[in-house]
Amino acid sequence: FYQMLRKLSIPHIPGQGVTSSQEALQVAESIGYPVLIRPSYVIGGQGMVIAQDAAELAHTIEGWLGSKQAATFFPLLVDQYIPGKEVEVDAVCDGDDVLVPGIYEHVEKAGVHSGDSMALFPAPNLTIAQKETLVAYTKSIAREM
Repeated sequence: FYQMLRKLSIPHIPGQGVTSSQEALQVAESIGYPVLIRPSYVIGGQGMVIAQDAAELAHTIEGWLGSKQAATFFPLLVDQYIPGKEVEVDAVCDGDDVLVPGIYEHVEKAGVHSGDSMALFPAPNLTIAQKETLVAYTKSIAREM
């Protein structure tokens, strides 16, 4: 996904997929703490942890590796955590035309899975410029996919 965003010149937070604890620590050190770590198959919610430092990151991964579902946690995604607003954009695309029926603003802090969150529609705290940017990025992504 990050490769596609780079191709489309859409800004995104620094992050990388990792396949070991050591690699996770190296990536976190290079992008800076706090980091958001999660299994690669989730967008938000289940399995997400915000680690404030290397000790917290190592402790979290060790706990996962000790669990019966350890195999489901690699590869991991390690992303720089930036507190902020989270939004959700719905889109329908036929390959050419893209319809964006809604932009929703999450009530909870960033990182809560959209299926577990409350959202406001229309997004009350976004500017018109922010909404226009989100629509433009969404259309680019939809057409690329």
